[in-house]
Amino acid sequence: MLPQETDSMNTSPATEPCKCHRSGESLPDCISKGDSKNQNQRELARYLSESIFNNRPSSDISLEILGQEYYLHRVILCRSPYFKSLLSDQWKDDAKNKITIGIDDENITTEAVNLALRSLYGDTRTSFTKNNQFSLLATGTFFALDTFCMDCIDFIAWGLDIDDVIECAVQCTRYDHNAMLKNACMALLLQEGSTALGDQLHLLPLSMLKEVLSSDAFWVSCEFDRYQLLKKIVNHRNEHRARLSQQQACDMLTDEPCSGGGPANEGPAALVDLPRDDEKCEHELFQQAFASLQLASLKFEQLVQVRQDGLLNEDQIHAALWSHEVQRLGICNPGRKIDSAPVKFRFGVKFEDFASMAKGATKRSSKHFFAGSMWSVEVRMQEDRAEDGKYLSVFLFRDRNDDSSLYKDDRQTVSVKFQLYTPRWYSKCTAPFDRFPSSKGSYCELVSVVDHRTV
Repeated sequence: MLPQETDSMNTSPATEPCKCHRSGESLPDCISKGDSKNQNQRELARYLSESIFNNRPSSDISLEILGQEYYLHRVILCRSPYFKSLLSDQWKDDAKNKITIGIDDENITTEAVNLALRSLYGDTRTSFTKNNQFSLLATGTFFALDTFCMDCIDFIAWGLDIDDVIECAVQCTRYDHNAMLKNACMALLLQEGSTALGDQLHLLPLSMLKEVLSSDAFWVSCEFDRYQLLKKIVNHRNEHRARLSQQQACDMLTDEPCSGGGPANEGPAALVDLPRDDEKCEHELFQQAFASLQLASLKFEQLVQVRQDGLLNEDQIHAALWSHEVQRLGICNPGRKIDSAPVKFRFGVKFEDFASMAKGATKRSSKHFFAGSMWSVEVRMQEDRAEDGKYLSVFLFRDRNDDSSLYKDDRQTVSVKFQLYTPRWYSKCTAPFDRFPSSKGSYCELVSVVDHRTV
């Protein structure tokens, strides 16, 4: 039996969000425009937010938050579980009509508090922007405003790009929201992390970094590139931690923050300390990540370099070299029975601009050597006669190896089991990628060049 085939591909973003939401207009207004049934509700919400909110004569309680006083109403505040608990348990005495709320979260600003409190009064005109999105999320989380948080998460996820995915991952871990925002981060990290964020991946929270590095859906061109990326992340985290230790020691000696820092491309997330209590978990994470590498699929000269780097123990290297040799012997001596377990082989391909492909058009990836054969993926735009449209088919190809420096598998037919991973863009579904196995997850036959299977 030959390789268990795993392939990662990228897909284009899903449908665009409504334009009114991108411009900052609220989701409820977007949905209900022209609907006369909701006219009274909108008028009431407008009246509450414009005439009653922060109105001292009509208020029955005042809150002091971040040095600013708000004149509000208990019955409206109790829409929030946070305020309901605060007012019903700790402050049952009606005479206690002023409460000071202490906030030590640096992400929460006066602007965000004002907008969050207004939302309790029915104001749905919150203007979400790149500058205030995480501040609003932090504030909504603090005051347990579920609808406000969901609107904020929706805005962040739709507008998420490679420039702010690190910060979003940090905030996502910090505020522990539902899977929607995490899926948006994971989809982008799996799809673009190895190429666009290779020098910044070490800044991810440890829990999310572990998920990314351990995922078969993490797009990396080949297994040796995956190893090189892991090595770079380990070095970057060690350097980053050393800089922070040096800066903290300098601060203690001078009683003033020392200037300086890391590379300019690290961005805001570089300022986040790597917790000392995570060092053991971090060491275990990278041990597991290196152990999960499919070293037997590397070429001999690549294994030699891995050994020289000294990041893996000798047993792993020797096992990979032996598996490599057994694999070669089994292929080059078809009449000789050699017991060996199937070897896992991973490679990644990318195809651009699916939408412009005409019916019948094809695109073919570059070829990757493994087990005496060359492997590639092809996409083909097919005609969907039933729906009067088109759909995309994906094919796994095996070609005979013509490189004289590498051994060859001259067999006409081989058996493979494979899975195809296609990371999603923003989605409210429960996973950041789709997975398509070979027929019912079992082995199927591939005939060199001639035969191929539709996924």
